[in-house]
Parts: sequence; C-alpha cells; structure tokens
Amino acid sequence: MAKENDLITIIVMGTDHRVEKNEELSYDRIVAMVYSTIEEQQRNYTVSFERGHGEKPEGFLTKNGTPAKAKDGMKFFVDLTGES
Repeated sequence: MAKENDLITIIVMGTDHRVEKNEELSYDRIVAMVYSTIEEQQRNYTVSFERGHGEKPEGFLTKNGTPAKAKDGMKFFVDLTGES
C-alpha cells in the first residue's frame, strides 16, 4: 500500500479518487471507478481525460490501449458509447 504522500487525487465523473502518483491508469481501471458491476463494466464506453501530463494533456483511453500516467487534478469522463 502506498504512503499518503505518494497518493494524488484524480477526478472521475466529478468524484475524487486517490491513486498512486504516476500510476498508469487504464481504460478498465477508470471504468471500474464509475461502474461497480461486471455487466456495467462490459459495456462500451468512451473514456476521455484532461489536465494530463505535458506530453499528453488530453486524450482518450481505449480498451487494451495505452494507459495514461496519473497526475494530481487530472479529470476523466466516461460516457456510454452507442452500439450499432
């Protein structure tokens, strides 16, 4: 478990979450912070972020894609994607 001074706050859909500084945040990890059931987590979502690190201050997370490095105050948004 990380020490308190190794934790930062990220905001996911308006709710604060404490994570390790510079943790690699995946699509699945962010979706799980919003949706607690397996059924909900298996739906398709668009996961976007802002206030990220300088090299990538904003963008999208995709299932099985490259994670984003956590930064204090980083914001994440999770929206249900329409299925065709």
